[in-house]
Amino acid sequence: MLIIDRIEDGIAVIEDGNRRFEIPASRLPDGAREGSVLVPDGDGFSVSESKTAERRRKLSELTGRLFKE
Repeated sequence: MLIIDRIEDGIAVIEDGNRRFEIPASRLPDGAREGSVLVPDGDGFSVSESKTAERRRKLSELTGRLFKE
C-alpha cells in the first residue's frame, strides 16, 4: 500500500511498507494529501478514496482506544 507520509518543499515522501521513497509533489493526483492511499494508474497515481477512508477510520479507532480514560 502506498501512503503519502508528508509533503515538504515540493517533494512527497511515500511509504510502501518498510520502504520510503520520494517523488515530486507535482506527480500527485488532485486531492492527494498526507495520509492518502495511492494506487498506480498508468504513468502516475490515483487516490483510493475507499482505502484512504478505511485507513483513517482504523487509525481513529486505534487512537480512541489508546487515549481512552
